[in-house]
Amino acid sequence: MNPHLPNHMNITGSPSPAIYRPKYRQRVNTSGYVLNGSVIREAEPGIKDAITALEEWRSQDEQENHPGVRWHADKLKLLQVYIQPPPQPDWHTLILKACREWEMASTGLIRFQHCVRPEHADICVEWTDTAVNGREFEVGHTNRTLQGPWISKVTITLLTEPVIDRHLLKPQIQDRLYTTALHEVGHALGLEHSTQAKDVMHHQGWRNKHLTPNDVSRLSTLYKRSSSTISWL
Repeated sequence: MNPHLPNHMNITGSPSPAIYRPKYRQRVNTSGYVLNGSVIREAEPGIKDAITALEEWRSQDEQENHPGVRWHADKLKLLQVYIQPPPQPDWHTLILKACREWEMASTGLIRFQHCVRPEHADICVEWTDTAVNGREFEVGHTNRTLQGPWISKVTITLLTEPVIDRHLLKPQIQDRLYTTALHEVGHALGLEHSTQAKDVMHHQGWRNKHLTPNDVSRLSTLYKRSSSTISWL
C-alpha cells in the first residue's frame, strides 16, 4: 500500500468526509449569470459572493496535484451500479444513460451492470435534498474509497432540488441532471477535471452533453490504453 495515499478520498483528493466543491455557475459581465442560455437574476442575497467563492474553489482545485487513482483492470470489466430509488422515475434512466455513454465510448474497456442491492455495488448513486452547509450551489459530489492505489468503492451523491434548478424548466432539469451524472461518473472512473472547456470533465462540464475525444483520450491514458483503440461519440 502506498503510504502517501489515504484510504478514503473524494474527487478533490481530500480525505473523507470532505465534499467536492460545487460548480455549475459562470461569471459574466451582465446584471445576472448565464446558465444554459438563460439569465439568472440576482434575486438571492449574496449571490455575487457565492459565485466568487465558487470560482476561487475551482482555481484551488486546478492547482492541486491529484494522484492517478483508478479501478483495477479486472474490476473495470464489470462495475456493478446501484441507484437508490430517485424522486422521479425517469431519473433512474438518465443515470444509466450516463454510464452507457462512458461504456460505449470505451469500446470494451468498461462494462457497467445495474444491480438491485447496494451491498453488491461498486458504484452507488444516492440522493439528498440538502446541500452541504456553506456550499448551497452544489449539485452533486463523488467520494472514492481506495485500497492502496486502486478504487474499491464509489458513492455519487446527487441533489434532488439544487438551487440551480429553481431557474430551469423540466426539460432543462433533466438535461442538467444527465450532464451532472455524466461528469460524476467520469470522476467515479478516476478522472479529474479537464482544462478544456468543451469536455464533459471540465469543471463546468454541465454545459456539454457528450464526451469529447479529449475526455476519452484522458480515460485511455489513465488506464494505459492506446487512444487509437478508443472511439468516441
